[in-house]
Amino acid sequence: MFAIIDHYAHKDSWLHRWHPLAKVISLLACVVMIVSLRQIGPLALALLGSWLLALGTTVPARAILKRQKVALLLGTAVLLVAWLTGRGQTHWQLGPLAVPVDPLRAAATLALKISSVLVLTVPLLATQPFFVFLETLRRLGLPNRMVSMLLLMSRYNLVLADRVQSTLRAAKMRGLRISASPARLRPLGGLFGSMVLQSLEQAERVDQAMRLRGFTGRIRTSWPYQLRPADVAKSAAVLLGAAILLAWDLWR
Repeated sequence: MFAIIDHYAHKDSWLHRWHPLAKVISLLACVVMIVSLRQIGPLALALLGSWLLALGTTVPARAILKRQKVALLLGTAVLLVAWLTGRGQTHWQLGPLAVPVDPLRAAATLALKISSVLVLTVPLLATQPFFVFLETLRRLGLPNRMVSMLLLMSRYNLVLADRVQSTLRAAKMRGLRISASPARLRPLGGLFGSMVLQSLEQAERVDQAMRLRGFTGRIRTSWPYQLRPADVAKSAAVLLGAAILLAWDLWR
């Protein structure tokens, strides 16, 4: 997830120029509509539309494809569970091979939903700075404390990852060998506890420093955006497409 946050925000596309508030509302509404779909046909078109939106962000297709492993794994798991536990299933006969219809349909439905939602997170997160996305959520009603926590987490998760790597590197230079043996896994508990204590101490120092600088619980960000007719037209077009798919799915 963090691989696409802020990484492509400096690019330019019609999605980058879309008003953040209108974009977040429209794409979140699309996610809700896609999750509500039940038929494979509308879901396949929803996935196609999600890809068109994602590719319009100038994000490389390979970066989007890496995120589809989750959909494939969950779809395969549903297929196996439904196949092994189902009774009286309808089968397609392909020569000597009998393909179960109901488990295959359930797996395809879940995989298409998850894949579409994952692809939609690319234009949702990659086309604006992360602090703008959080400020948008705050304007939609997310509590100030939650917004501040998410913003600080996005900043300090890189610091924490660097500290973990440095600690493990130092421990390996002192003879630490990691394997499945319980005796060799035991030192990792001490390392983990040490990193937790260091993180808590750093969090306290950051809190004290921010309070001394007048922090009141809300991180203020600039908002140089103005809603234009083009933003409303983009939202109307995207929501209309999602509504057509939902209507097709309900009345099919």
